[in-house]
Amino acid sequence: MKKFPHVYVILFLLIVISAILTWVITPNAYDYQVDAEGNPTKLINPDSYHPVDRNGFDPWKMIQAIPKGMGEVASIIFFIFIVGGSFNMIQATGAVDAGIRTTANALKGKEVALLFVIVVLFSIGGTTFGMAEEALVFIPMLVPLAIALGYDSLIGLALALVGPCAGFSAAFMNPFTLAVAQGIVGLPIFSGLEYRVVIYVITTLVAFVFIYWYARRVKKNPQISIMYEADQKREKVDLTAKTPFTLRQKIALILMALTFVLLIWGVTQYGWYIDEIAALFLSMGIVCGLIVGFGRASSLRHLWKEQQVWWSVLW
Repeated sequence: MKKFPHVYVILFLLIVISAILTWVITPNAYDYQVDAEGNPTKLINPDSYHPVDRNGFDPWKMIQAIPKGMGEVASIIFFIFIVGGSFNMIQATGAVDAGIRTTANALKGKEVALLFVIVVLFSIGGTTFGMAEEALVFIPMLVPLAIALGYDSLIGLALALVGPCAGFSAAFMNPFTLAVAQGIVGLPIFSGLEYRVVIYVITTLVAFVFIYWYARRVKKNPQISIMYEADQKREKVDLTAKTPFTLRQKIALILMALTFVLLIWGVTQYGWYIDEIAALFLSMGIVCGLIVGFGRASSLRHLWKEQQVWWSVLW
């Protein structure tokens, strides 16, 4: 059996193919409508679609596009570094393992209900305050939970991303997409609510059914998962362990829960985005390290221990 190409190889090939296509495909563009004074507006002219000159990428420009692209999303890159390191601080306390063990044992036999609740909650976040990249912060918690429940790491990833994307794409109250778009075209803000709610419900149900269908298959036969070998190498939560759930671990989990509450409050009330959320989780990691008794040097080591792991998540 041939080994599947590394993700870096696949991404580089896509970049090469895209660069070649800039010499082959003739691009097209729309013109903007103008107002009574002849100034361009934010509305396109639907009858103005026309070809424009090609701007072919040579190999040197293609290579330059990689660091330029990374520079444009630097905030997201370092956001993932910081969030991953902060969660590693929580993980180092054993609080996450203890919390997952308690949750998994309490919901034994009710895994489907848990999947449904998580998908619905995250889709609500996507449809109301535009949760999208913000959901990345939940991956370190949902992946080990999914594995502990008998699924694979892809289920943990799907719970964090598919639900918010379903709500985001079928939003009926999202001020960052729906309200802005309706304002541009001159429609009443949040008009067509009934229709959009129906589409939202359908989209969310389809997202849940898809996740459940895959989760059920993986639970029956874990080896069909493309992540089976990688998940076997992950450090798993021992659901039968009798280790105590200490006060410091509970405080760490409470701190993490309060961080999520502050996250939702900041995003909905003050429009927080990547920088503010990264600062919030950096604060969580530092405070957690102080509470559980890590020294300063130890705290910094834990905070950045997962740096290379989270770099791979970006790809």
